[in-house]
Amino acid sequence: MMHRIFVCCEGPTDAGVIEAFIDKNSTLTAECLTHSLAIVPKEMIESWLLANQQAYALAYGRTPENPALPKKPETIWGEKGDPTGNRPKYVLEHGLRQFNQSPNRVVYSEIAKNSDNKTLMKRCPKSYQQFIKDLNKLSIQKS
Repeated sequence: MMHRIFVCCEGPTDAGVIEAFIDKNSTLTAECLTHSLAIVPKEMIESWLLANQQAYALAYGRTPENPALPKKPETIWGEKGDPTGNRPKYVLEHGLRQFNQSPNRVVYSEIAKNSDNKTLMKRCPKSYQQFIKDLNKLSIQKS
């Protein structure tokens, strides 16, 4: 599906991942998406990518084990700038190493495409549920 949506984020990697999450939830009309603006904090994107073990199994043939994914990815907040800490960015980097992957748009988009919405809403109830509600509001406003 081709659409135009403006995504505010830190860089093209984040924009690609957000597009993958939007595509998963795309019940929106082309007109609605043309006049829309999505703003998602980078830390929330990283939390969503940590929320679904099944997405890793689909992308890499197994679930993360060492380290395993956090049970509540929205609640992990280590020190910024401490690569050994418990910040979503670093937890995601450590998790990807077991698959010989490093953080990049392709890897993030693959995980996002394989993520299950119900699992994301359950494991990221604050941010992902709000994201879906906001997308649904866009479709209602432009209907």
